[in-house]
Amino acid sequence: NKPIIDSAGNETHLLGFGFPRGLGEVDRGQYENVRVLGHVSGSCLLIRRTALSTIGLLDPFYFIYNEDTDLCWRGSILGWRSYYVPTSVVYHDHVTSLSESKYYFLERNRLATVLKNYRKNTLVLLLPLLLGVELLMLLLALSRFWLGWKIRGYADLIRARAYLSSARLRIQSSRRLDDRVVMNNFSITFRHLAFRGLSDAANRVFTAYYSFIRKYVR
Repeated sequence: NKPIIDSAGNETHLLGFGFPRGLGEVDRGQYENVRVLGHVSGSCLLIRRTALSTIGLLDPFYFIYNEDTDLCWRGSILGWRSYYVPTSVVYHDHVTSLSESKYYFLERNRLATVLKNYRKNTLVLLLPLLLGVELLMLLLALSRFWLGWKIRGYADLIRARAYLSSARLRIQSSRRLDDRVVMNNFSITFRHLAFRGLSDAANRVFTAYYSFIRKYVR
């Protein structure tokens, strides 16, 4: 459906979610400005060769989903920026519904991205929010009989701990920007489609808590 927006650039949530701007909106020219964002969609991405040679390729652990979030996040740590350019138009056959396998990959890869790319200090500061959202995602899995898929994701992360630890070491040792700077282009707003009724309350908590810890992020 060409008049319907799939993504006008993507917001990277501070807990590793990727939320497409304008999802489901009718295109009325409301996203016509170039803007720096947390990440851009891998289905419509132009990247400098020099950037790719510095950042590295898509992480093969991911297989599908969140690999573009991770790529742009790693780029941000090295000082690169991700731009939304409205004159770049791609028509994408995209299904927004959430299946058990999609949930599995999204959740597993979100956690891998957070664990690799944040400094330890930042992970400790965000731990209350991370645990709170993890509880929500577990409740979602229980309500849809997907708990086995969530546990499978945890098991994958444990099995891949040596690989993820090595990847984390490479990322952190080559870091050029502090998390506080990188997070300037992240979003605090929680837009998960499965929790629309909780979004307002969650956003108040996220905003208040991040305002409190921000001065301690390095």
